[in-house]
Amino acid sequence: MIKNTAYGSQLEILKIRAVSPDDKSDGFSEDKCRPTSSIPPELTAAEILDLANQHLSKTPLLRLVQKIFKDKRLVIREAPASRSHHRIYAGGLLEHTLSVTKIAILLTDYYHSAIPQTKSQLYKPLVVAGAILHDIGKIVDTQMLVTGPKHTLDGELIGHAILGAEIVQRYADEAGVGDLLKTQLIHIILSHSRFPDWGAPTPPSTLEAMILHYADYVDSTFVSSLNLLSDDVGSESFTERKGPFGAPILKPLFSLLTENKTLQTQQSSEMREKRNDPLQK
Repeated sequence: MIKNTAYGSQLEILKIRAVSPDDKSDGFSEDKCRPTSSIPPELTAAEILDLANQHLSKTPLLRLVQKIFKDKRLVIREAPASRSHHRIYAGGLLEHTLSVTKIAILLTDYYHSAIPQTKSQLYKPLVVAGAILHDIGKIVDTQMLVTGPKHTLDGELIGHAILGAEIVQRYADEAGVGDLLKTQLIHIILSHSRFPDWGAPTPPSTLEAMILHYADYVDSTFVSSLNLLSDDVGSESFTERKGPFGAPILKPLFSLLTENKTLQTQQSSEMREKRNDPLQK
């Protein structure tokens, strides 16, 4: 019941009970009670699998990705990308995974084109599979509660990189992934955070692992910065809190929208001047 008070409208709860399975048939969804991606997770998952089909075809890596995404589909769709930095909501892991995969593909394609010898040195299917699976351990590392993401016991004591490597290790043999390919894929998962205090047991030591690290780093730090800007309510030119690089972030001064508005204003002014110029008549 809503009550109007001297302090504004207040919600007075007269009766409350636990959710039952029957409530879902009446339209109840947990997503209405917790932070959730604005993009339906099944659509994001389908786009990731489409990229896998495009870039992993005819390799056992495709079977590996498909098997994990099939068996873990429910928890993958529930998982956030992080607990406090970026995409802190159900479905966030899928959004981050899709973004990292696209960035990694762009970087790989660029170096294949710009430095032709990298075509024999940088194995694209390994990059793509590593991008799709780099954070798979977060389905065990983090649980999504109504109040937000929280570490599981395994997440606190082991960490998502090692947990992800264990998942891939279990599925790789069943998918027919050879030992050499499996070892390099697990290395990507273990090293993608780069530093030990960021959760990486080992630093990136292959070209594919380097590409994946920077793709992951770009997405996580950029989205963290966007969140910082959108959450800032201060009137100063810089954010009150420091960004991922240890310094406040300058609030945007220019954008394509302001450029278009400025151009339209200039064009309107020029048209008025022409109409008022007798020499133009």
